[in-house]
Amino acid sequence: MEQKHKWKTEIIAYANGEKVQWSDVDCEIWKDLNDLSFPLSAFDDESLKFRIAPKTIKINGHEVFEPYKEELEYGTEYFYPCISYPDGYGSFCWNGYGDNFYHLNAGIVHLTKEAAIKHAEALLSFTKEVE
Repeated sequence: MEQKHKWKTEIIAYANGEKVQWSDVDCEIWKDLNDLSFPLSAFDDESLKFRIAPKTIKINGHEVFEPYKEELEYGTEYFYPCISYPDGYGSFCWNGYGDNFYHLNAGIVHLTKEAAIKHAEALLSFTKEVE
């Protein structure tokens, strides 16, 4: 039986020129693989992890992470921009009920609060005066 490489999806994406990022396994600071000079042997380094870079969208000139578009696994916490909350975001756990699908269909589901906050800031930029 053929074994699948742990980072097969990311290696293929990298070879196809998609934006791939790496980080140390004990860290959440992601760095871009800027060009194809990154050695493929690094994908075997157990101290590193990889991901396909999250896609972004522009809202009124602000670049924000693209909202999540699929149903989440039951119990997954997610965040959404909320311009009326002082922190700029709200959160829910996915339970498959109405509010979950409202947020999903509205295009405001994010997997990190930082992404939801940036989304809220972009939305608020429509009503702020230009300095």
